[in-house]
Amino acid sequence: MRSTLSFLCVLAFLSACQDQRTDGPGPAAGGPWDSAAKRTWAASLRDQGLDDQALEVYEDLLNHDRSLSRETVIGCSVVVADMHMKKGRWAEALASLLRATQLKPEGELARSIDSRKITCLERLGLTAAADRLLDKAATGHKEEGPAASGAVVAKVGAEEIHLSELESLIAQQPPELQRRFDSPEGRLELLKTLVAQRVLERRARRLGLDRDDKVRLAVTLASREILVRKLVADEVRDTLKLGEADARLYYDAHPGRFRAPGVLEVAHILVDSLEQEQAVRDALRKEDWDAVCRRMSRDSRTREKGGRLDGPVTQGQAHEQIPDVAGLFAAVGDTPAGHVAPGALKTSRGRHVIKVLKRQDGELPPFDKVKDLALQLLRREREQDAVRRMMEKTLEEADVT
Repeated sequence: MRSTLSFLCVLAFLSACQDQRTDGPGPAAGGPWDSAAKRTWAASLRDQGLDDQALEVYEDLLNHDRSLSRETVIGCSVVVADMHMKKGRWAEALASLLRATQLKPEGELARSIDSRKITCLERLGLTAAADRLLDKAATGHKEEGPAASGAVVAKVGAEEIHLSELESLIAQQPPELQRRFDSPEGRLELLKTLVAQRVLERRARRLGLDRDDKVRLAVTLASREILVRKLVADEVRDTLKLGEADARLYYDAHPGRFRAPGVLEVAHILVDSLEQEQAVRDALRKEDWDAVCRRMSRDSRTREKGGRLDGPVTQGQAHEQIPDVAGLFAAVGDTPAGHVAPGALKTSRGRHVIKVLKRQDGELPPFDKVKDLALQLLRREREQDAVRRMMEKTLEEADVT
């Protein structure tokens, strides 16, 4: 009788333990294997690339541990969604994000969850739903910016494009481009471009590209560059008071920067060494150019046509047969047409003895025609000097290690 009673007590104890394991609120907080320890374990699994094992732990916690706080459930749900998104399991990710949404996250966390939901909807082919959520998120979390004004000239989803935005974009273009948008047709062309850009931007956001680390870095760098340019404009450019007299002095001091490019038509004899070059020059005292070229030049492409290069060589422009155009003009110098240049052009191919067939020296235009260019070049140089000095001073004063 006593042994039977003891056996029944043991069964009752085991049953109570089983009930506590399956129906209870979960492990007591602060125990050796509480929810915090399990979350640490799950994070460790994820860090080791064991996403499927980590997902099992997270889902077990979310489904069975009633002691989890609202913030923990939201955070774990986002982590689970990210792991599903990494594997391309968009439906599972969306389900986890909707679980987080049920607990009404706020602020930046809510924006982050909305952004992920939009990506999942887009990847699942639910573009219309993704677009509506994008508009809702943009309305609910709209960042402060310049106030739009004027008529609404286009709408992309719920997003409006105002006339002021179009006019601001035109004002930022160079003067020669601004003239393209003087007509209604030109403005319509620009508006279509702006709308297409906005549509593509919205698709990029729906796909979550705005959360890509490389994109974020590029946006950060671009933002810094814009801020620095504005600082330079405020502190450097506005302090440079330059007028026509300054531009005239710059023009007189640097005529080569305004002169039209020179044009040469030349022939060459290509040899390997200084000794061969001297032999060519000696032969030219007794024979005509074409005969010497056919006999002594090692350029098979031009040898039979007297060494003539294809087409003119223009100063500052590349030429297929002359890799060093600046070097050619330096070697020719003031050599008149019909004469052989006293110096050779040295390239990786060898030494080129040059004969000038025709030349057209660039003319220096009168100051009145280039005074705007002179002022622009002078301002650019002064700005660069001022920026360099400002950077040196800033580095001296800043706490930089």
